[in-house]
Amino acid sequence: MTDFEKLKNMNLQDIRNKTRISVERLQDIINKNFDNIDPTRAHGFIKILERDLHLNLDDWVQEYDYYKSHGNTQDFTLNQTVIQTNTTVQENTQIAKTEDTFNESLVSHLEKHDEIQQDSKDESNKRQNNDRESKIYKSNIVKEKEQKRNKQKLSGINIEISTPKTQYSLRSKVVITSGIIGILLVVIVVYFLSVVTNSHSSKITQDNNIQKENIEKDLRTYPKISLQEALKDDENMLQDTQKDESLNRDKTTHQDKDSQTLSDTSYVKELQNNVAKNQFDVYHLTVIPKKDVWFAWTDTITKKKGDKYSAKAVTMELYNPTAFHFGNGILTLEIDGEKIEYNQASVMYLLYTPKSGFKTITQKEYKTFGSK
Repeated sequence: MTDFEKLKNMNLQDIRNKTRISVERLQDIINKNFDNIDPTRAHGFIKILERDLHLNLDDWVQEYDYYKSHGNTQDFTLNQTVIQTNTTVQENTQIAKTEDTFNESLVSHLEKHDEIQQDSKDESNKRQNNDRESKIYKSNIVKEKEQKRNKQKLSGINIEISTPKTQYSLRSKVVITSGIIGILLVVIVVYFLSVVTNSHSSKITQDNNIQKENIEKDLRTYPKISLQEALKDDENMLQDTQKDESLNRDKTTHQDKDSQTLSDTSYVKELQNNVAKNQFDVYHLTVIPKKDVWFAWTDTITKKKGDKYSAKAVTMELYNPTAFHFGNGILTLEIDGEKIEYNQASVMYLLYTPKSGFKTITQKEYKTFGSK
């Protein structure tokens, strides 16, 4: 059954659902109503049918083209039979040629197979001969070795036995050489251990010296960077931090006095007068850093200055109002048992007075207290 006959036996509605071709056009294709099919669309319909239904409709296309060129299909069937006979003849001749070539290749293959088998037989014979020769050679070697052993046994009977003096001398030599070797090994081990311990101790001392130099270098360079180069006047930042922190122990009672500008000369004179009247006692301040910190201080009356770099708590005595400069504000200040927590990562300036406690100041104000 040809593919066109399969198309005839299919349901037109199913074909229409798969290909979207109208039923009328499908009937024209099946009935070969070539006059009702547009030449520009005929090949398109056939390609859709072949693609969606998996058919080969070349015969229909050839007949359609023949009809459009000749106006009828009477002679088309004769041409097709002639073409088919020609193709069958060509196919038969081609099959005959292929059979001849296959027979020739089969004969050549069988001949080669026979040659290979003959070669393999020859090689197996050669191997067997080689194995026989090798066995004979090995047996001859074994016989020669046995003969040599027998001769050595016979000659060994005539060898003189060594005297006890010679045996004793050999033992003493072995003992002496082993003792010397043991002493040398002990000396080498002791020397190696001493070298290792000396190198380890020297490395430890070298690391300690390097660490000490680094610490001293930090102590020498940090104040210069923080006071002369690194620090800049940033009053806006200090004003923001001043809003967030409570540094006055008696803020409600001394609010008016804390709001004064500390650069005012009248306030400094008042502090000096209070010191002259011995109104200030000794106060113990402990700086407890939460990380390594450098800080400096200036006595506002005596103008005495100092600085310190430490990672541990530092306790100092305050006799007068004192201005402080901290490299960072991540620390705790304890003054006579009262603790004040700070968590400011930037530079911090504070002024301590016995009456008002700690108060945030600016860099200009800190420099004012340090000037004579």
